[in-house]
Amino acid sequence: MKYLMILILLVCLLLIRCNSITDSSENNLPTQKIIETDDIEYTLIIEKSIFSLKDTLKISFQVRNKSSLKKDFKFNNIQQLGFQLINMFGKTTMFYPSIISPALSSFSLLPGEIKILSVFWTFTDYNGKYIGTGLYDLIVYLADKNLPYVSLKIIVK
Repeated sequence: MKYLMILILLVCLLLIRCNSITDSSENNLPTQKIIETDDIEYTLIIEKSIFSLKDTLKISFQVRNKSSLKKDFKFNNIQQLGFQLINMFGKTTMFYPSIISPALSSFSLLPGEIKILSVFWTFTDYNGKYIGTGLYDLIVYLADKNLPYVSLKIIVK
């Protein structure tokens, strides 16, 4: 009985530790978030949640078709992925794309298929100036106004 209790305790501790490794960074802010709408799963993944101004923000956005039907995504521009970085005062300090390239683009997903889109960005604005330090909302979305967004909080030091 004593060994069974120790085994259960070890398994619980292992599960808690694995969850903290996969779902959060050193400050317990999540580094991944998933939302689902209309049988489409949108997953935002970043490598960490605390950044220095010299770091590069690496965004991975996965779109997964969980339905049994093909899904088409159509855009009025070449850029299919967008993001905003909003400071704690509600001001957008960084955004992508900054210039819309007027050309149609699209992609389709068969049932169970996943599309991965990525953006890499430094913590500078379009004038090359570093943004301020602090807590930010990172909002990532497919560049279509009718689709949902996924957000995470990050800290820039």
